[in-house]
Amino acid sequence: NSQQNGVSERMIRTLMDRVRTLLEETKLPKYLWGECVNSSAYLLNRTPTKNGTIPAEVYHGKLDISKLKVFGSKAWYYVQPNSGNKIEARGREVRMVGYAKNGYRLYDAEENRVIVSRHVKFDESDIVFNQDRPYLSVNSESTLPVHREEETKEKEDSDDEDEDLEKGNGTRT
Repeated sequence: NSQQNGVSERMIRTLMDRVRTLLEETKLPKYLWGECVNSSAYLLNRTPTKNGTIPAEVYHGKLDISKLKVFGSKAWYYVQPNSGNKIEARGREVRMVGYAKNGYRLYDAEENRVIVSRHVKFDESDIVFNQDRPYLSVNSESTLPVHREEETKEKEDSDDEDEDLEKGNGTRT
């Protein structure tokens, strides 16, 4: 019964909310939802809780977060050259979709498969996001809707003017 498993059900909801957002924003195929769930859980376990503890650190000890990369970012993995072919490409373009024990899980759109490699170069500045909505990148960790930010600022300014007028501290221009 889902009503008796409140904590578990809430975690599932949190993960599925993240999955929907990641798939929508990165324009990755929907059938990669399992990779998304695993990556979201991996990151959630490395995120501080309300009391400041990090679940993965409690279990594993101090974590190395230098391995963390932006989900959906472009990357290139090393391809072993065929013997005798010196001009063949040594890397393939992929998208980062998760973490493996000793590397990364990478989606190769050309071959329509997920591979695991530790020989990867990332370009986290070039992320394919859904361009259908007007979003403003605030920093590398969050985005805000542009129109809402402007509406909020205009409303705050208007509210401040109304307060000043009510107190007799100014005139409307």
